[in-house]
Amino acid sequence: MEFNFTTPVNAFGYDFVERVASIPGYETAFTDSTFVVSVYNGTTKLTEYTFTPANDVASFFGVSSSQNFDKVIIQETVGSIDDELYGKLYIKRNAGVL
Repeated sequence: MEFNFTTPVNAFGYDFVERVASIPGYETAFTDSTFVVSVYNGTTKLTEYTFTPANDVASFFGVSSSQNFDKVIIQETVGSIDDELYGKLYIKRNAGVL
């Protein structure tokens, strides 16, 4: 997923669950996922985070920076589309205040 912000932000986060149990009718083999979250200012990558979420636990993943950014890319590098659930997305636009 790619999120582009028309006005730069200095914090971004989201609620997330990686389910182990498949949704009935959509059974697939489960694979523990690994995600890479990349943060950009224009075409310049500012930082990158890798995480493997806990299974069947509501989680929050977020990044904040004293430097504004305008793009976040979330890539699943290990695993497949097997019941990851995204919830609310959060942003903060108060530059210089974390």
